[in-house]
Amino acid sequence: MTSIPEIVGVAGGIVAMLSVGWTILRAKSGDAKAAAVSAAAVAQRVTVLETKIDLYWQSVAGAAARMLHSPHAENARRDWLLERYNRLSLAERAELAEMLERVVDDHTEPAGDRLAAAQLLGFLAATES
Repeated sequence: MTSIPEIVGVAGGIVAMLSVGWTILRAKSGDAKAAAVSAAAVAQRVTVLETKIDLYWQSVAGAAARMLHSPHAENARRDWLLERYNRLSLAERAELAEMLERVVDDHTEPAGDRLAAAQLLGFLAATES
């Protein structure tokens, strides 16, 4: 299954390729200065888009972590990892990912929890170091 970050990444790549193609066409037509300005504008827009997407996914991941937080003692370790999901060591990330995969695969869990776990898993995968 294709995730939203992958779709956005592909769409961004297509837009970048089209922009580069347009820039090359403009450069070939003798308007090199306009082509350079156009390329710089595209680069700036891509940077802004990347920033907005990153902020969006940070927000989604934070909401998913809050949704999965549980007051039950048996989930204390998972809760501790969820509270620190964006600053975990590699071993802790792997541990949290394993816990989240169990939630996703457990059909007795509420659908909202399974969805939140899947979103957080996607975020962890997309931000692997």
